[in-house]
Amino acid sequence: MFGSGILPDKHTSILGIFLLAGLLWVAVQDFFIFHTLISMFTLVAIWGIFLTSWNSRRMVRNAYFSFVGIAYLFVGLVEILHILSFRNMVLFTGEANQSAQLEAISLGMQAAALVAAPLLQGRKFTTSVAFASFGTITAGSLLSVLYWHNFPLFFVEGIGLTYFERLSHYAIILLFITAMVILSLKRKEFEFGAFCALLASLALSGLSELSVASYTAWINALGHFLKLIAVYLMYRVFLKTGIFALFNRISQNLKLSEKNLFSLLEGLPAFVFVQMPDYTIRYANRVFRELFGEPVGRACYEVLKGESEPCAVCPTREILRTGVPHNRDWNVINDKTYAIYEYPYYGLDDSAAVLKLGIDITERKNMERELIAARNELEDRVRERTSELTRTNEILRFEIDHRERAQIELEQSEEERRLLSRKLLDAQEMERKRIAMELHDSLGGSIAAIKFRTEYAISQMDQAANAKSRGLFNDIVGMLKNLVEEVRRIHSNIWPSVLSDCGLVMAIDWFCRRYEETYPHISIEKSLQLEETDVPDSLKIVIFRIIQEALNNIAKHSGANLAALWLGMEDGAIGVKISDDGNGFDLVKTRETIAIGTGVGLSSMSERARLSGGSLEIRSGESGTEIRALWPLEMISTK
Repeated sequence: MFGSGILPDKHTSILGIFLLAGLLWVAVQDFFIFHTLISMFTLVAIWGIFLTSWNSRRMVRNAYFSFVGIAYLFVGLVEILHILSFRNMVLFTGEANQSAQLEAISLGMQAAALVAAPLLQGRKFTTSVAFASFGTITAGSLLSVLYWHNFPLFFVEGIGLTYFERLSHYAIILLFITAMVILSLKRKEFEFGAFCALLASLALSGLSELSVASYTAWINALGHFLKLIAVYLMYRVFLKTGIFALFNRISQNLKLSEKNLFSLLEGLPAFVFVQMPDYTIRYANRVFRELFGEPVGRACYEVLKGESEPCAVCPTREILRTGVPHNRDWNVINDKTYAIYEYPYYGLDDSAAVLKLGIDITERKNMERELIAARNELEDRVRERTSELTRTNEILRFEIDHRERAQIELEQSEEERRLLSRKLLDAQEMERKRIAMELHDSLGGSIAAIKFRTEYAISQMDQAANAKSRGLFNDIVGMLKNLVEEVRRIHSNIWPSVLSDCGLVMAIDWFCRRYEETYPHISIEKSLQLEETDVPDSLKIVIFRIIQEALNNIAKHSGANLAALWLGMEDGAIGVKISDDGNGFDLVKTRETIAIGTGVGLSSMSERARLSGGSLEIRSGESGTEIRALWPLEMISTK
């Protein structure tokens, strides 16, 4: 009727009968000790109900059991005080009255909780509210009994039990009957076995209280037995609901999980089997059966290898000993290779076994061998290619070294050429200076002397001299004057002595005046912004020659009316700029002309600027030309 798990098993029942017989013997010998033992056993059962309910509350989630469990915690606390208030315990001064009061509070709280608990079934339940409620009731009742002493009297010395004490028994009986009625109305919300056991517990509790109210010794003792049986029956209900039912549910879930696991293993494209410690196969999936036949109950070495003895080295024993999974490659069937994965496995009966999974990796192994062969071949090709690249690299390195040496030699040659060109220019200027001095000192002096002697001869001729002869001599003197002037002009062009005597600025100013006298249709606007000391001596003749050549080119080719000359400092460099308003020219064609050997003027200007540490830039278009030369001061200082 009660269902499995509620009634005790055979051994527990026999132990219970012996316990009841022992208690009966104690009751006959000493009722006080009997009463104390009954109360203590009841206390153990009550707190067992609380502990079972509390520890299973998150999994059971039953408001009835949670509420009753919390109530029984406080009922147990009052029951401890009730036991300690027995006579001869010497804890409280009220003796029989306080003991009866505490017993009534304990039974009343128990009966009230069992009345209220079915009403909470199916509703939202908060444990903190239950704790607060029962804690308040317990604290108030104990203060009323132990401190305020205003709780109704249950026993008066010399008179005996009071009317209120008798009335409390019937009130408690009524509460138990009410609990039975409410529980019956809510029976659909309880398992049938649990409902019957709870109903029987409530009935026994009511009968227990009715027996105690009879105030007859043997009926009173029966009431205590009924009380103990009722509480124990309640404890068994909680035990089944909180532990046995939960354990059964877990066991069923485990069986279902194992069944689902084996169903899943049946569909795997790999063979799976469970091997026991004695080498027998407990389970094998479909793939295993297709490969090896029906193996259950047979030894693994017999099924897999057709042998009669276990393998000399069997990983199963090691896995069972250490509990550590193991994996290996295995090739036995038709030159196929399997990856074997072995795991410790425990059945529902806690039996140890090893679950083994075999995956066909033959294709993967073949691919690995092909990949290894391809990798080796690739490595050979890489080595060959690396060797070729190394040789090529050595050749390239040799070629680079050769070109670097050639570049260095070329740069050295270029530097030597520049040095030679510079020395040639210096030598040319020195030679010009020497020739100019020779023209001035030798040829110029001789011509001047001839001119002077001729003029003297004319002055010594008498008045009677032939007029024709005099005219001839005068013509010779005029020719000699022109020759002197031509020698002076050639001397100035070959070497401007004013540059040596007066400096660059005066030399430029002198040259411009002579230029405007020679070419009166061309005006020169000068802007000389440098002091004489700003220009190194080695650079003065270079600047003068560039200005001279540029202005001569303007006069020869541009047809200009105005030329501009600027000499000054620009961005840390000495600069010269000559421009005109005449006809421009095509720079590309001019460079081609220079390349074939003509256009010496422009080439010589560029070469002079470059060899002296500077640069020269020419800009020209349809109208006007500008020549711009710069000598950075740091370049000049290194020359």
